[in-house]
Amino acid sequence: MVHVGYTASSVESLVLQRAETKADYLLAGRVRLINIWKPIECTVSGSPIAITDGREVDAQRDISQVDTGTPMRHGHYRDGYRWYYMSEQAEEDVLLFKTYDSDPSVPSTACFRTMFDVRNTPAETPPSKTIEIQALVFTHPVNKQLAHHLEPDETKSLKQKIKVLSDELSHHQALVRAGLDLRQWESSNTAERMHHLISDRDHSHAEALSLSMQLNYLESWIMHLYMSCGSVSPYDPMFEQLQRFVCSTPRLRGRLGQDQQTYQNLMQSMNMYGPDAEILMLRQQLQAQYAENERLKVQVNARVENKMNEAFSSALQLAVDHERGKDSVVIEDLRQEIQRLQEALRTSNSENESSTELAGENVSEIL
Repeated sequence: MVHVGYTASSVESLVLQRAETKADYLLAGRVRLINIWKPIECTVSGSPIAITDGREVDAQRDISQVDTGTPMRHGHYRDGYRWYYMSEQAEEDVLLFKTYDSDPSVPSTACFRTMFDVRNTPAETPPSKTIEIQALVFTHPVNKQLAHHLEPDETKSLKQKIKVLSDELSHHQALVRAGLDLRQWESSNTAERMHHLISDRDHSHAEALSLSMQLNYLESWIMHLYMSCGSVSPYDPMFEQLQRFVCSTPRLRGRLGQDQQTYQNLMQSMNMYGPDAEILMLRQQLQAQYAENERLKVQVNARVENKMNEAFSSALQLAVDHERGKDSVVIEDLRQEIQRLQEALRTSNSENESSTELAGENVSEIL
């Protein structure tokens, strides 16, 4: 796209933005905008920059001012311009061109520029990298110094700018004070909440410690009750229920082995005499008798089961023998019947033979 880059109003805005208090003085003289263009780490081959002869540019006729971000327009070719470009521009080749000049008496106040594609450029030519620097050049007559030539309007403008800056500074200070007050309030609020959290934590810790002590006391009481009941009446249903409860609770089950070992060590280390020793001996005898009864019960049950098995086997054998006896009687009767039938068959055959012989003799006599 063919363009200039800056107009008189855009250059003035740029100076006001950059120079601030010196802007009026700088804009009172001659202002020029010089572009410095050079490649970076390459040689421009395919798409160089082209620049027109500024003496052929009419700013009133050829330049249209548009805002940044305006959609691209379509231009038309016009004769009368001479374009220049540097072929194979290397990194050490620097190009300078003027894009704005506030002095209308000079032959050239601006020049067009654009980039174009060179014909017959190989397709594998890499894209070029360039850098552009814009320099504002201000010139004034030698006898016109900034400190000695401030007009009343310039002084008024400076005072207004100083007042604006002072108001902005006061506004910023007020914002800073408000921010500090807000930070201080947030800090105090955070400290208060932290104090409440610490108090709640200490209270929860005290409650947890109290509950832990109560739980330990309750566990000790249950284990003491369990050991006492086991020593006095180990066969009581209540003791069995208590034993199931202790075994089903992990903490009590863990203490069970320790307390039993401690109790046994205590009983072995105590030198007991009198009724306490007799009670201990009776308890041991009862436990031994209970164990012996259990052993005998198991033996009796085993013997009864064996006798019952033997009786059942004997009865079963008798039933089998009885059935076999009945079968043997039937078989013997059948055997005798078969013998009787065989004898009857032989007798019948003998009689038939006798009849045949008699018939033969009769036939012989007749013949």
